[in-house]
Amino acid sequence: MKPTCQSKYSAIILFAICLIMEIPLWAQQKAIQGSVKDMEGNPMPGVTIMADGTNAGTITNTDGKYSINVPEKGKSLTFSFLGYISQTLDITGKQTINVFLKEDLMKIEEVVVIGYGQQKKSDLSGAIVNVGVDKLEDVASPNLVSALGGRLAGVYVQQNGGGPNPTTSIRIRGTGTLNDNNPLIVIDDIIGADLESVNPSDIETMTVLKDASAAAIYGSRAASGVVLIKTKRGRSGMRPTVKFDAYYGFSTRSKKLDMLSASQLATIYNEASDNDNTPKLEEFANPSAMKDVTDWQDEVFRTASMQSYNVSLTGGGENNNYNLGFTAQDNDGILRNTYNKRYTLRINSDYKLGKKFKFGESINLSFKQRRGVDTRGDNVGAMIQTLAYHPDVPIYNEDGTYHGVFSSNYGDLRNPVGIFERNTQRNRFFQLEGNAYLQYEILPGFSAKISGSLKVIDNDTKTFSVKEPEPGKPNLVNGLTMFRAMNIGWIGEGFLYYDKSFQQHKINAMMGFSAMKNTGEDLSASKSGFDFEYPTFQYLNAGTLNPVCYGGYGEDGLVSGLLRLNYSYADKYIVSLNMRADGSSKFAKGNRWGYFPSFSAAWRMTQEKFMNHISWLDDLKLRVSYGSLGNQSVASYTYMATYTTSLPDGRYTFGPGTQTLYQGYYAGVMANPDLKWETTTQANVGIDAALFKNKLLLTLDYYDKRTKDILINPPALGAYGSIGNQLINGATVHNKGFEATITYRDQIRDFSYDVSFNISSYKNKVTSLGNDAQPIYGPKFRDAYSITRTDVGHPIGYFYGYKTNGIFKSEEEVKAYTNSKGELYQPLAKPGDFRYADTNNDGVLDSDDRINLGDAVPNFCYGLNLDLEYKNFDLNVFMQGVQGTQIWNAIRYTFGFTGLKYNYFSEIMDRWTPDNVNATVPRATWMDPNNNKRPSDYYLENGSYLRMKNISLGYTIPKVLTRKIDLEKIRFYVSAQNLFTITSYSGYDPELGIDTIGADLESNVDRGQYPQSKSYSFGVNLVF
Repeated sequence: MKPTCQSKYSAIILFAICLIMEIPLWAQQKAIQGSVKDMEGNPMPGVTIMADGTNAGTITNTDGKYSINVPEKGKSLTFSFLGYISQTLDITGKQTINVFLKEDLMKIEEVVVIGYGQQKKSDLSGAIVNVGVDKLEDVASPNLVSALGGRLAGVYVQQNGGGPNPTTSIRIRGTGTLNDNNPLIVIDDIIGADLESVNPSDIETMTVLKDASAAAIYGSRAASGVVLIKTKRGRSGMRPTVKFDAYYGFSTRSKKLDMLSASQLATIYNEASDNDNTPKLEEFANPSAMKDVTDWQDEVFRTASMQSYNVSLTGGGENNNYNLGFTAQDNDGILRNTYNKRYTLRINSDYKLGKKFKFGESINLSFKQRRGVDTRGDNVGAMIQTLAYHPDVPIYNEDGTYHGVFSSNYGDLRNPVGIFERNTQRNRFFQLEGNAYLQYEILPGFSAKISGSLKVIDNDTKTFSVKEPEPGKPNLVNGLTMFRAMNIGWIGEGFLYYDKSFQQHKINAMMGFSAMKNTGEDLSASKSGFDFEYPTFQYLNAGTLNPVCYGGYGEDGLVSGLLRLNYSYADKYIVSLNMRADGSSKFAKGNRWGYFPSFSAAWRMTQEKFMNHISWLDDLKLRVSYGSLGNQSVASYTYMATYTTSLPDGRYTFGPGTQTLYQGYYAGVMANPDLKWETTTQANVGIDAALFKNKLLLTLDYYDKRTKDILINPPALGAYGSIGNQLINGATVHNKGFEATITYRDQIRDFSYDVSFNISSYKNKVTSLGNDAQPIYGPKFRDAYSITRTDVGHPIGYFYGYKTNGIFKSEEEVKAYTNSKGELYQPLAKPGDFRYADTNNDGVLDSDDRINLGDAVPNFCYGLNLDLEYKNFDLNVFMQGVQGTQIWNAIRYTFGFTGLKYNYFSEIMDRWTPDNVNATVPRATWMDPNNNKRPSDYYLENGSYLRMKNISLGYTIPKVLTRKIDLEKIRFYVSAQNLFTITSYSGYDPELGIDTIGADLESNVDRGQYPQSKSYSFGVNLVF
């Protein structure tokens, strides 16, 4: 039937009525649009936006943009996304609302980087800890490691001096060997990378593997723990983002040592002469005439500038991502004419080819140039000479030359300012680290990966010694020494990965193969007798005298197979198995292979039904692990007999009656084909707990760590024609300790805070030194005494010497100190000399009375970190402390006694005299017949300290202002490092680190290191 005109008009009228009825509904809705980004300015797709009090809602698109029609009764919008803090914003009078969401750290399921992979933190069963790298970005530190001290339980970081580029020592769970105790560093899968080459702003994650179960996947290189770093990469679909971070500041010395004035020094010199009945030194005969001319500490120290600039570009497309970063640092030292300049370029990118293939690379280029000076040393170190030089001496002579050299008991003293100003020691260090990979997804959850790494290090050092023609004891011979070393290492690896979940089971497995090779070559050459000292003439061919040249070459390789299996049932029963087999060229056939298995398990008790009623307990996990690790950090060819050629020792005459010398070879070290791995076994039990809606976090660990077959050089009878002892596997060491970390964090509207405290303690004991069991002594001090010793039943490198029982107050006390036979213990002693204890009660005071005086192992180490945020303000306070460690103050040995024609510490004014018989400082004497300077507990000091390591205050400009100038973020901050240190130690600083002279066999010996500084800086963070 055809529609009639009436029906047509009826339809039109009905449509018009409906249209008119809808107009009020449209008028009652409001259109809102905008975008949602994270705090770094990256778009956030999938964010849920709901109009409160209505059913209206939407989500952001792939660009983070949205639009929504809000009914009239809707007054606000709520933006929410998993793992981020929700925001509710009023929409009154607004048509565009742009939002920045902040991560909710209490709800994020943290993903932790592990060896050759990653895991959710809840699935971990080993002792693994993540470093809060965001807390390190505001620390104006010369390198990353210096900023780590005290932040992690069980990780003991010490800075070896306060220079512009100081070395640092990291000890994870104590000192386990007499050899290399440094942890393995892995950066972007580059094994053996350099921590100094990475900038804190470039780091995405930093993880420390502490126990054997976590580190066993790295086998023979992981006995001292592993530090894993992943640098920042882009994300697919991420818009290009430019970041710029910079700071500028200055550093100053943190302490000045009190030295004698010129008149006080003359008084002491004269008194020493009187006590010894020797003639007085003519130039010091009249103390009142002595005038202070130069404060040498003020002259060599300075206020030093420091600056750092970092720029990065990060982004990604549909099938790729990238990150490009460049850093430039320029730090002057607080000692004159010392500096460090560092430049790094880092490139990371990943690409997808279709649905199956993925490849990428990480490249880091680093260049450092530094000028330093040798501050340590018993006699010739620059700090020793600065303190020793007399205050009545001017810097310059009348003709403008430096005041001359003068002799002392232990060598020549040179003008301290001249030492630093004439310093030409220059070191240039170039490093390339690169890694590339190709990954293929064979099946869902099953993939293969191959990767290759390359590391190239070029080290170039040049030192020119100028003539010193000043009066006194001129040095008219100049000289040049040049050193060049090239090291190249490569690694090739292949892996199969399997990751599958079904029902309540989760399986993650990895199997791999690795091969690596390292080569090293060095060359050292020197000449003297340069006619001109201009920089353009400071090259070897310009020298005319004493040409000397040395060189060396070495190589080693390692092949490995590795396996890991992780299993979880119902997210509450967790098991992990790791296995690595390493074959090293550093050992002879039959001992080249080492096998390093590990096992760990965890039980998440809160996943059990019987725990459901405990509402305040969010997570409780019990962990246990056991495993074996190795240490192959020994020189190449140590199992072989080595031969050396060297002038003049390697030359000989050939045939009777001839005077011609021919070059020959002689034995260096005897062979030991039985040499094998050092092996460390470690057991660990731990607890992880989260309480009160994840506000309170607690981690506890106890470990027992035992190392056997430690390589040592025992004292032995010399073999004919050999100069070196045979290296053997002979020592065992036992470490045990506990670690605790507690964190409380909360958010109250615009205010959030995070308080974290960690504490750790360990005990170290040598349990064997082989069949011979002879003690191992540390380096000698002034070529006379070993001040540390390693022996069975004691810690590594404990302090060894005499025990003092005060000072003889009178001649009567000297005569009364006798043995059971009435014989004087100290027949050469005088009033004011030390009284030494007969500790073995044999009636004789001799070297057998030396005992364990203490050690450098602290009773415990701790750190306290506080983060506060209120609206746009943020504050970080970090304090670090060490309790119960001891220091052997070697500079007190030099400047706390008379006997040397140096200046002395002002404490010597409280020495023993007939009018001050209760003194703690012995009498003044040149001859020292009682040998008051023998190593004793007098030099031992409490090294405990509490340091304000870092404090920084920042302010972020509101987004409403930064968007007007097309910036996503502007943040300014001020920061201070080492602001103060609470300690009783009398030296420059109690943080001494590992003395390079004796490594772990002589730690915490203050030989005059480069003093620590305190610094202040101002910085800015920009995001475009």
